[in-house]
Amino acid sequence: RKCDAGVEANGQAMRAKGLEVFPMVFVSVEGQGMDRYTRDLSAEALSSFINTKLQPTTDEDVFPYSEDLIGDEYPVFIKFYESWCSRCLAMKRAFEGAASRMVGRVMFMEVECSSSDEATAFCLKHAVDGYPTLKLLG
Repeated sequence: RKCDAGVEANGQAMRAKGLEVFPMVFVSVEGQGMDRYTRDLSAEALSSFINTKLQPTTDEDVFPYSEDLIGDEYPVFIKFYESWCSRCLAMKRAFEGAASRMVGRVMFMEVECSSSDEATAFCLKHAVDGYPTLKLLG
């Protein structure tokens, strides 16, 4: 929907809703949710961002929950999530992409907090009170 922010009444209504930076660009990719693009508005930078969002990812480099994997060899970046959480789904590709880029330096792990009694206890131990929660251990 178009809205001319130059018209004072529209500008006031937009500022009242916290929309103070113009133009605002949102990028929506199916299965990832919507992200507000806040970087350089040049065509090159925006194209690069969109290409990054569209790059295929894999969960091969993201380990499922296992306390046995947490050790001194690598720091462990953990995403605490729930399957019903739309924000968790929205960050899935970014988390997978980061895991692929950090192989051999940081271990990435996902914990679905309600998946088992052990996972629930682990989430409670780390004071998870919202989803997604990200923590770096080690």
